[in-house]
Amino acid sequence: MKIKNIGQQEVAGKSFDGIIGGFGKGKRSILARDIAKIHGVSVKAINQSINRNRRHFNENDLIDLKASPNFEKTLEDLDFTPREIGNANNIYLLSERGYAKLLKIMDSDSAWDMYEKLVDEYFVLKTTRAMTHAQRIQMLKLEDKKRSQGHQEG
Repeated sequence: MKIKNIGQQEVAGKSFDGIIGGFGKGKRSILARDIAKIHGVSVKAINQSINRNRRHFNENDLIDLKASPNFEKTLEDLDFTPREIGNANNIYLLSERGYAKLLKIMDSDSAWDMYEKLVDEYFVLKTTRAMTHAQRIQMLKLEDKKRSQGHQEG
């Protein structure tokens, strides 16, 4: 399972490390450290929310990079210092689904507003121009229609 830092990303004027991998090829993910920065809370508060509700998260939602020896080099690549690694109990990486679950736990209007921005501007891999949610739904409907027509002809 590979994780790649794709450089600084910006959403709603907040900058953070863009990450691809961990939850499937080409899938974007986000560090708890960056979620804390984006939402204006401490990493400790984010980690406590995750740890108190750990039973609601599965392997498709989050990875504790610190608990897995496979990610030691990855942590350095993500600009964690040896001191940060040593002092942290957990260093969480969340999928889009994991981030959505965390927001349910956080449950504030500002958290939901930021979620919408992150999904639209970060998790959805951008093509030449960003699609609105309605456009994505329309595109999926057209693809389903084409598939069903193809099955009827064959």
